[in-house]
Amino acid sequence: MNGIINAIVDLSVTGVMPQPAFSLYQAFDEGEWLRSEDPPGTDAGAKYTKPVVVEIMRVLKASSEVG
Repeated sequence: MNGIINAIVDLSVTGVMPQPAFSLYQAFDEGEWLRSEDPPGTDAGAKYTKPVVVEIMRVLKASSEVG
């Protein structure tokens, strides 16, 4: 996943990162590490990535139903 950052940086220099691509990238990036306050056994992907991805999908679905 971290290899994608080069493409994101290149794109951000030449244009605007399309959404929800950047938000999804950030969501997966957040799930790659545990925080010091996380208890042992915490699934960082489930705790930090999944809720954001679910919200992004909810918003996309709602916007597709309107338009």
